[in-house]
Amino acid sequence: MNARTAALQILIKVTEHGAYLSDTLRLHFKELPDRQDRAFVSFLCTGTVKRLIEVDFRINLYAKTKIKKMHPIVRNILRMGAYQLLYMDGVPASAAVNESVKLAKKNGQAKASGMINGILRSMAREDKPWPFTGRKPRTAAECALVFSVPEWIAERFAGRFGLEGAKEILSACLSPAPLTIRVNTSRIAPGELAKRLAGEGVTVKAADAAYVLENVGIVEALASFNEGLFFVQDLSSMEPAAAAGIRPGDTVVDVCAAPGGKAMHAADILMTQASGRDSGDAADRGMAPERSQAAGLVIARDVSEAKVAKIRENIDRAGFTNIRAEVWDARVFDERMAGKADVVIADLPCSGLGVLKRKPEIKFRVTEDDIALLSRLQQEILDTVCEYVTDGGKLVYSTCTLTEEENEGNVRRFLEAHKDFSLISEKTILPDALRDGFFVAVLKRYGKN
Repeated sequence: MNARTAALQILIKVTEHGAYLSDTLRLHFKELPDRQDRAFVSFLCTGTVKRLIEVDFRINLYAKTKIKKMHPIVRNILRMGAYQLLYMDGVPASAAVNESVKLAKKNGQAKASGMINGILRSMAREDKPWPFTGRKPRTAAECALVFSVPEWIAERFAGRFGLEGAKEILSACLSPAPLTIRVNTSRIAPGELAKRLAGEGVTVKAADAAYVLENVGIVEALASFNEGLFFVQDLSSMEPAAAAGIRPGDTVVDVCAAPGGKAMHAADILMTQASGRDSGDAADRGMAPERSQAAGLVIARDVSEAKVAKIRENIDRAGFTNIRAEVWDARVFDERMAGKADVVIADLPCSGLGVLKRKPEIKFRVTEDDIALLSRLQQEILDTVCEYVTDGGKLVYSTCTLTEEENEGNVRRFLEAHKDFSLISEKTILPDALRDGFFVAVLKRYGKN
């Protein structure tokens, strides 16, 4: 399978059938052994999905039949071709046009090849100018087109963060998503891991308490990954466990844990504390069971066996002995856990508007009605799991979205309903070149009156 054929198949699955972009890319990478082909397909598909609204608008300037009425294969070939013309300087215009025509013929759309050729050649000549050449968007509606998001998202961001703030957020969402990792400090020192990765041909750059990797290829093919020496995790999603103030011997419950990044961060903190080492020191490859018992306990839960299987897979790879995974619906109260947790991590299902850089397909699937439904689900879960927190313990509430209803609004409502909790800290992280958008609140229980 050549690269453009793979890209077309991926785009059809994502834009027509609701597949997740990252998962679909990963599946198709198995059929593309060449690293350059994988890089080309990833850049083309990710960029096309991110810029889909703009690309469709530009195609419609030239098309007699609007893009929504075209055959799915035809419209996605046009989208690929248009994105190459607009944003892939390394692809000659002639190649973008000619390869698109060939792709149509190979996929049973020979009758449309003339139309595809005409539209893309007109775009290459810029016969009809882009309205925002030489000027910036002045309204939320214009931001929606320039930054390629549904208008309601642009309006929400502008209403909450101001028009200039919305531009910064939406611009960040179009930037490439870095591959960020957190070191498993219970097993290896950060400096040692950096050397290992460099030996595997990976470019390693420091980023706060983590690393950004480049020239990776397939992460799962790295020996250091399979040895459990690091976890793929965005910088923002490292905040909940770091903010929890986890102490030696704590019991930590992560109530919506899959695939397990935050739970394993908590387990790593506990293991490193129990070892008596600083996280920057060289670490043993494992810890004896009698020592790991002093490292507290992390209980990682999620709603289905499929989700929990992913957590267990990561636990096995990391080699932690102080964490267990179990199936449990966070909406259902577990009487056995009442008052037993020193820390409850509640990173809850949300609208995901903070991770559009990493998951651009979200913006076409989530609605304002979804936000209201998700806010109520978050409230239901918080009202349940807060009862697991012991007196003096902490509830860490986090989301990867930027809506007031799901973030600060939920915290206010929770504090009004639970007078035994107080707000310790509250933080909104806006997306930038390195980080996803995120929200983290730490609440402490002082005991019921």
